[in-house]
Amino acid sequence: MEVLHDEFAQKFCIPLGDDEAVLGYTHVNDILDVHTVFAPEGQEKLEQELIKAVFDYAHKHRLKIIPTDERIAVFARENSYEDMLTSI
Repeated sequence: MEVLHDEFAQKFCIPLGDDEAVLGYTHVNDILDVHTVFAPEGQEKLEQELIKAVFDYAHKHRLKIIPTDERIAVFARENSYEDMLTSI
């Protein structure tokens, strides 16, 4: 499944017919505040794909990430991305 990025809506998503898995963020200066990660029941594995996509995007654009959603911090620790995290 393809991860789509909508910079205007500030989200990454994976369309699922009438639904979608979504990661929402707020982009200010050189920081992404990742505040929402959601996948429909039974599709939780897609959350990891969305989180990976936001880290890839942040790395490419030299951005830092505020892990407002705890799953972001967990992913960073488990995948050696902690240097990309920041706080407010």
